[in-house]
Amino acid sequence: MEQHKLSDTKKKMCLILAEAEKKLFDSRAETLQKRHPLALQVELQSGVANGVLVVRTEQECADLLSRLLTNRCEFRFDSQREIGVTALIERISDSPFRVVTHNATLTNAFWSLYKVR
Repeated sequence: MEQHKLSDTKKKMCLILAEAEKKLFDSRAETLQKRHPLALQVELQSGVANGVLVVRTEQECADLLSRLLTNRCEFRFDSQREIGVTALIERISDSPFRVVTHNATLTNAFWSLYKVR
Protein backbone atom coordinates (compact mmCIF):
# COMPACT_ATOMS: atom_id res chain seq x y z
CA MET A 1 0.00 0.00 0.00
CA GLU A 2 2.76 2.46 0.98
CA GLN A 3 4.66 1.58 -2.23
CA HIS A 4 1.60 2.48 -4.31
CA LYS A 5 1.18 5.82 -2.50
CA LEU A 6 4.84 6.67 -3.08
CA SER A 7 4.54 5.77 -6.76
CA ASP A 8 1.49 8.03 -7.16
CA THR A 9 3.30 10.87 -5.38
CA LYS A 10 6.33 10.50 -7.69
CA LYS A 11 4.06 10.49 -10.74
CA LYS A 12 2.32 13.69 -9.59
CA MET A 13 5.66 15.37 -8.88
CA CYS A 14 6.95 14.44 -12.34
CA LEU A 15 3.83 15.85 -13.98
CA ILE A 16 4.14 19.10 -12.02
CA LEU A 17 7.83 19.43 -12.93
CA ALA A 18 7.17 18.63 -16.58
CA GLU A 19 4.43 21.26 -16.78
CA ALA A 20 6.65 23.87 -15.11
CA GLU A 21 9.50 23.08 -17.50
CA LYS A 22 7.16 23.30 -20.51
CA LYS A 23 5.95 26.73 -19.39
CA LEU A 24 9.54 27.89 -18.97
CA PHE A 25 10.59 26.76 -22.45
CA ASP A 26 7.41 28.11 -24.04
CA SER A 27 8.11 31.47 -22.41
CA ARG A 28 11.71 31.46 -23.69
CA ALA A 29 10.56 30.58 -27.20
CA GLU A 30 7.97 33.36 -27.19
CA THR A 31 10.55 35.85 -25.93
CA LEU A 32 12.93 35.00 -28.78
CA GLN A 33 10.17 35.00 -31.38
CA LYS A 34 8.38 38.15 -30.34
CA ARG A 35 10.29 40.43 -27.99
CA HIS A 36 13.98 39.83 -27.43
CA PRO A 37 16.34 42.28 -29.17
CA LEU A 38 18.91 39.53 -29.75
CA ALA A 39 16.39 37.51 -31.73
CA LEU A 40 18.06 39.26 -34.66
CA GLN A 41 21.80 38.96 -34.95
CA VAL A 42 23.59 41.51 -37.17
CA GLU A 43 26.30 40.10 -39.42
CA LEU A 44 28.92 42.85 -39.10
CA GLN A 45 30.50 42.46 -42.55
CA SER A 46 27.23 43.04 -44.41
CA GLY A 47 25.04 44.68 -41.76
CA VAL A 48 22.26 42.19 -42.43
CA ALA A 49 20.14 41.22 -39.43
CA ASN A 50 19.64 37.46 -39.38
CA GLY A 51 16.73 36.07 -37.40
CA VAL A 52 16.82 33.31 -34.82
CA LEU A 53 14.26 30.74 -35.94
CA VAL A 54 12.58 29.05 -32.98
CA VAL A 55 10.57 25.83 -33.28
CA ARG A 56 9.04 23.72 -30.52
CA THR A 57 8.77 20.20 -31.96
CA GLU A 58 11.04 17.68 -33.66
CA GLN A 59 8.78 17.67 -36.72
CA GLU A 60 8.87 21.49 -37.03
CA CYS A 61 12.66 21.34 -36.71
CA ALA A 62 12.95 18.69 -39.43
CA ASP A 63 10.59 20.58 -41.74
CA LEU A 64 12.39 23.88 -41.18
CA LEU A 65 15.86 22.39 -41.72
CA SER A 66 14.67 20.66 -44.88
CA ARG A 67 13.25 23.91 -46.24
CA LEU A 68 16.36 25.90 -45.27
CA LEU A 69 18.69 23.40 -46.93
CA THR A 70 16.62 23.18 -50.11
CA ASN A 71 15.84 26.91 -50.34
CA ARG A 72 12.08 26.34 -50.02
CA CYS A 73 11.23 28.47 -46.97
CA GLU A 74 7.95 30.34 -47.01
CA PHE A 75 7.65 33.89 -45.69
CA ARG A 76 5.12 36.64 -45.10
CA PHE A 77 5.51 40.36 -44.49
CA ASP A 78 4.30 41.74 -41.16
CA SER A 79 4.30 45.46 -40.36
CA GLN A 80 2.01 45.06 -37.34
CA ARG A 81 4.24 42.80 -35.25
CA GLU A 82 6.46 45.58 -33.95
CA ILE A 83 6.07 49.34 -34.19
CA GLY A 84 8.47 50.97 -36.64
CA VAL A 85 9.58 47.90 -38.60
CA THR A 86 8.43 45.59 -41.34
CA ALA A 87 9.43 42.00 -40.65
CA LEU A 88 9.82 39.06 -42.98
CA ILE A 89 8.34 36.18 -40.94
CA GLU A 90 9.26 32.55 -41.60
CA ARG A 91 6.08 30.42 -41.76
CA ILE A 92 6.98 27.25 -39.80
CA SER A 93 8.66 29.00 -36.87
CA ASP A 94 6.62 32.23 -36.95
CA SER A 95 9.96 33.94 -36.27
CA PRO A 96 11.35 37.12 -37.83
CA PHE A 97 13.87 36.21 -40.55
CA ARG A 98 14.75 39.77 -41.58
CA VAL A 99 13.52 43.23 -40.56
CA VAL A 100 13.56 46.67 -42.12
CA THR A 101 13.19 49.79 -40.01
CA HIS A 102 10.87 52.64 -40.95
CA ASN A 103 13.25 55.12 -39.30
CA ALA A 104 14.87 57.21 -42.07
CA THR A 105 17.91 58.12 -39.95
CA LEU A 106 18.70 54.49 -39.12
CA THR A 107 18.16 53.45 -42.73
CA ASN A 108 20.51 56.21 -43.94
CA ALA A 109 23.15 55.24 -41.36
CA PHE A 110 22.90 51.59 -42.42
CA TRP A 111 23.34 52.34 -46.12
CA SER A 112 26.14 54.83 -45.43
CA LEU A 113 28.10 52.16 -43.52
CA TYR A 114 27.27 49.10 -45.62
CA LYS A 115 26.89 50.61 -49.08
CA VAL A 116 28.17 48.27 -51.80
CA ARG A 117 31.15 49.89 -53.49
